[in-house]
Amino acid sequence: MAAEPGVLYLVTGAPGAGKTTLVGQLAGAFDRLAILDSDLFAESAHPEWEAWANGWLLVAHGLARSGLGAVLCGYGLNRSAV
Repeated sequence: MAAEPGVLYLVTGAPGAGKTTLVGQLAGAFDRLAILDSDLFAESAHPEWEAWANGWLLVAHGLARSGLGAVLCGYGLNRSAV
């Protein structure tokens, strides 16, 4: 099944909630869907949390402009949710 072009799906939740497991199952179910897991790089990977989160969103935006759907998975992409 093909993902809808340019759509961004967000998968968020508390640590240990099963985000990575869910995204792993989605990876094989859709064509033309990029899977991005922000948990691969801890929040501390960048000293400014907002810039770190915005970087992930810019990558997803670039994929959308290329006609790909994207799943962005991670713990608290919004500072207020952390």
